[in-house]
Amino acid sequence: MKIRIIGASGFGKTYLAKKLANKYGISIHSLDDLFWENSHASYNVKRNPVYKKETQQKQSE
Repeated sequence: MKIRIIGASGFGKTYLAKKLANKYGISIHSLDDLFWENSHASYNVKRNPVYKKETQQKQSE
């Protein structure tokens, strides 16, 4: 099962994704995690393109 959730910043996309993942036993793949370094409080450091490509390949397997 795949569920795509879209919306603006601060509208609760992550909250809803976590609730649905718990209810249906599915994993969460956040686009923010693909495109931004999550080591900082705000998403302002872009990820290495190689990381994005490798992660996308793993998720499609």
